[in-house]
Amino acid sequence: MNEKRTIKFLSLVSYIGFWLCCALMVLLTGLFIFMLFNGDSSVYPRVAKAFRESEHQIFLTIVTTIVLYAVLILRAFILLSIYKMLHEFSREHFFSVANLHYLRRCTHSFAGLVGADGILLIIWELFRFQIGISHGQSIITELLAWFAVYTVYIIFRKGLTFKNENEDFV
Repeated sequence: MNEKRTIKFLSLVSYIGFWLCCALMVLLTGLFIFMLFNGDSSVYPRVAKAFRESEHQIFLTIVTTIVLYAVLILRAFILLSIYKMLHEFSREHFFSVANLHYLRRCTHSFAGLVGADGILLIIWELFRFQIGISHGQSIITELLAWFAVYTVYIIFRKGLTFKNENEDFV
């Protein structure tokens, strides 16, 4: 019984995390639009400083912005996949094709996340460009999570194969 409550709680947390990630993307979009329209205003000195810095390095600003959105989108995919998988667990569906699909999506998203955060790390190390929120500081954690999720994916795939063989045998 306690396990079901934990699964529902984690499902709720991942669902809320997904929407918070979406809200952060909307907030960042609003901040970028605000920066474009008020970047040269002396009323907002921090925005003006960030605008001047990004204006001098427009290519890095564009790349950093695109990669930053990629990081947020990949994190949202991970959270949504975890939510859907936990929802399946709460319905007592463990070794199913749907869960294997969600795990595969998590594996691919973590791989993309490691790549995107690696790009942000390279930009940070080479140029000390501070417009981005992430400077690749979580790349080791993401790499370990990617390996862990991939391992669980392999276990689930094998488990699903064994389950299908047993059902075919019976």
